[in-house]
Amino acid sequence: MPIYAKLKGKVLYADNEADENLPPLDIDVARTTVFVGRAGAYDPAEEPAFLGTCHSKSVSRRHATISWEAGDDGGWRLYCDSKNGVVVDGAFWCKGETVPLKNRSAIKFGPCACYFVLPDPSEAYAMPPSEVVAAPPPPPPVPPPGPGGRETKKPGKLTYVELIARAFASPEISVRTDGVSSREVCDWILAHMPDWTTATAEQKKLLGTGVQGALYRSKDYQKAPNASSRQNRWLRAVAASTGPTTVHVEGVPAGVPVVGLAPGAPLPPGYVLARVQLPDGSVGLAPVPQGSVPAAPPGAG
Repeated sequence: MPIYAKLKGKVLYADNEADENLPPLDIDVARTTVFVGRAGAYDPAEEPAFLGTCHSKSVSRRHATISWEAGDDGGWRLYCDSKNGVVVDGAFWCKGETVPLKNRSAIKFGPCACYFVLPDPSEAYAMPPSEVVAAPPPPPPVPPPGPGGRETKKPGKLTYVELIARAFASPEISVRTDGVSSREVCDWILAHMPDWTTATAEQKKLLGTGVQGALYRSKDYQKAPNASSRQNRWLRAVAASTGPTTVHVEGVPAGVPVVGLAPGAPLPPGYVLARVQLPDGSVGLAPVPQGSVPAAPPGAG
């Protein structure tokens, strides 16, 4: 049977007799969809996709699902099935949330800590190529939508990155100095982007996964420093380090507030100033990705 990836790590502590020796974790991912959970929760003969880890009750019977998808927005993903949550690369993810996985992604749930290891010979800790005999096969073709409306094709031509840029350039989100969650970004897209206003339930799930993945991978956004450890909140990277500072920028008339830029800082490449409504109801300017909204001329009233 082909091995597509491995979970390599250890049990950090024991809260039961079965794990007293702190067994290592060296688990083969031999299917394109598997679920991990408490050891002994399922019979592997009846549930071949089940991967048992440790015996701690803090690990749910079905704690997380790891799956592979093809396409431009595809790749390996982890879906959290447990109300206890899971930590991936230092970020906490709640039940129902999906996070992309890359080679050496660090995963922790309960006392289990492991790395998701892909066959990449360019990295010293990657699985040796000899242990992998096949690449993940492409998923089966998506059947045409039936009467239930289970259309899974992404509507419209805009990429997830472009959709996110428009959301962050909007008056509702551009002035949020505390950051916004991926769910809030999705809600804005569903409410304001014409191609998405009639999205099916399956397309909404696709949007959620795509937005989370794009935020996680993009260098244009970063997690808000004051975000709760149980929920990621995102800011544009250009504004994330400056907080709610309102400053005067050269070339902008006095009295016109500009948010999201440090004093004396130039606009980053690829950004323009756009009009936004500030929390107090007044109008100001904020840096937004070029092309996401019409730029505001500095002298315009």
